[in-house]
Amino acid sequence: MPPKDQIIIGVIVAVSCALGWLRQEVLLQRTGHGARLVRWFGPERAVWVLRCLLGAGVLFGILLATNVIHPLHW
Repeated sequence: MPPKDQIIIGVIVAVSCALGWLRQEVLLQRTGHGARLVRWFGPERAVWVLRCLLGAGVLFGILLATNVIHPLHW
């Protein structure tokens, strides 16, 4: 069983990225990082780059919450 804080962080990361997926237009148009993605990749490709990043975040959050990925312990 993973520690509670690991579950909480994993769920927060997964939910935040999922919400970002739903609001991807806002992220690309109204944030500095989104504008940079559009400059670097163009408007159509920037959407797919953002989707890949957010999808990776959802996957990471789920794997962290289910204790597949173990955080570093100092």
